[in-house]
Amino acid sequence: MINEKQESLKVKRGQSFLTMGELGKNNQGWLYLVGAIFIFISWQVAGALFLAPILIYGVVSGTVDTVATSYPLAWLVSALLTFSMIWVAAFVVLRWWHQRPFLTLFTQAPQLRWGRIIESGLVYGVLVLGASLVEAWWINPGIYEWSYDPRWFWLFAGGILLLVPMQATAEEILFRGYLLQGTALLTRNIWVLSLLNGVLFMFPHLLNEEVQADPILVPLGFVVSGFFFAYITIMDNGMELAIGAHTANNIFALLFTNLANSSLKTAPLFIVKELDAVYSLVSLVVIAVLFTAWFARRRESHHQERDIHQP
Repeated sequence: MINEKQESLKVKRGQSFLTMGELGKNNQGWLYLVGAIFIFISWQVAGALFLAPILIYGVVSGTVDTVATSYPLAWLVSALLTFSMIWVAAFVVLRWWHQRPFLTLFTQAPQLRWGRIIESGLVYGVLVLGASLVEAWWINPGIYEWSYDPRWFWLFAGGILLLVPMQATAEEILFRGYLLQGTALLTRNIWVLSLLNGVLFMFPHLLNEEVQADPILVPLGFVVSGFFFAYITIMDNGMELAIGAHTANNIFALLFTNLANSSLKTAPLFIVKELDAVYSLVSLVVIAVLFTAWFARRRESHHQERDIHQP
């Protein structure tokens, strides 16, 4: 009995990230749906407890309708902390419900590939910076407004740099980890899985303020982001690239070029007075293609070097 359990938890040589969902117990598709609902409810309900103190203060002080703008730093920290419940719920589901190692939700490798996360964040950050410079200088030079305030910038920077990696990784745990491995029990088609993951990723983001700028193109941008993160996860047999890129994207958006009507108010270097939904979508696609090409080439070079050195 013990040997059978150990065998079911063993990651076999050459096993892909998508097949991690077959490990352990309760690995039928509909049971992953139950687990996903539990994680989502834990995030929304238990996570809301982090927002309770500031909301209660808003009620007492009569500022509950404007609490996000009246106390932006406290609201930012509270909102980001809600994502910690995804970590807790996913760990409980993996260890108790599926009875498999938590690491198998992240990668097919025997340990987390920190180098991939760091390289991914740097590459994605450079690409986003380039896209922002193109927009600021040539496409929409009038929408970027310098807003650096040293009194607040560094306070926000501390909270963002500390909590955004946790927040972005939490989203990856839910979407590119649990949901992607769960839906892979139904199909192994990379295009179907990536598209489905993109659509699922879009839904919780529909409440973001920036959706008002263009109710069609902005949600489509979330689909493209989810598709991209899922595709590189499948391509690289792990979430490391998606974690790095997602983290870099969110840090850049909150700390350097935040939207004037963003759901999370910060003290960035630049305020983007209005969202150009067309440029945002086009630049996202270009960034995704360049990023994927870079790491696909790196992966190919690595495989060639490994083949050369093998006896």
